Order: sequence, then C-alpha cells, then structure tokens
Amino acid sequence: MASVVDIYRALVASHSDAELKGKTIPYTSCNGHMFSFITKEGELALRVDAATREKIAKRGGRPCLQYGREMKDFIVLPAALVNDARSLERCFAASYEHTRALPPKPTSGARTSSKKKAASGSTSKKPAERRPLTPKKATEKAAKAVAKRSTKRAGRTK
Repeated sequence: MASVVDIYRALVASHSDAELKGKTIPYTSCNGHMFSFITKEGELALRVDAATREKIAKRGGRPCLQYGREMKDFIVLPAALVNDARSLERCFAASYEHTRALPPKPTSGARTSSKKKAASGSTSKKPAERRPLTPKKATEKAAKAVAKRSTKRAGRTK
C-alpha cells in the first residue's frame, strides 16, 4: 500500500494545473491560495466549498486543525477516500476549481519597492536628504560617543 505522500505526489502530477510546492510540508496553491497539503500527521487536507465539505464529512472527513485552530474551508480526508483514486481525483479537482474562483492574493512579486519605483522614473515622494552636521554638532556628537565609551570601560575595570 502506498503512503499518503506518494499518493498525493501522483495526484498532483496527474493534474495539469497543479504544481507541488514545499520542501518539508508538500502543498499546492492557485492564485496565491493554498488548496491542498499534507499535514504534519501525514494526512491529506483540501480546501473545498461547503457542499463538498459536507459530503466528505459524511464519508468520515473532519475539520482541519493546525496549531490548535480550525483552518477555514479545509477538511482532512479519511483514509478510505485517499485510497479511492477516482473519488480522490474528483475531490482534488473540486478543490482546485473552488480555489481558482477565489480572488487572487497579491504576491510579493506584485509589490514594487521604492528603489524599483525610483529607477523606473515613478513620481513618488523622495526621501528627505540628510544635511551634513555643522562643526559644533559634530564635536558634540563625538564628545558624547567618547563619554559613552569611557563609561563602559570604567564599569569593566572593577
């Protein structure tokens, strides 16, 4: 009998739009939303709509708990369903379709840093320029630094 991870890898490989991600905890995502993963306990969890969750729950599925909290829209599949290739494929496809219908999450690549904006000629607010210290301020700053160092040294010589 194949392990859940092996079954999951084969399932993801058979689905043309899914890509296996994650080094320690295998998962799949669509539009920035995770839609399936293997739990730390070695069980398969899927993100599905309420009707599909209800059907899976009737077959022995249960809510997905991670770090003591229930994950919204996720259900842990029972072993009998994981070992039934046909039903598993239908559940996985339903999970993908449900997640694909969700609005896309912004990704880190979609955000533009201020350096990139400046390089592209964007008219954003420029950071304030630092004015050089006057000789008097520079002397005061240096005197404070020397006093701080001598205080630290005095504390160590006891």
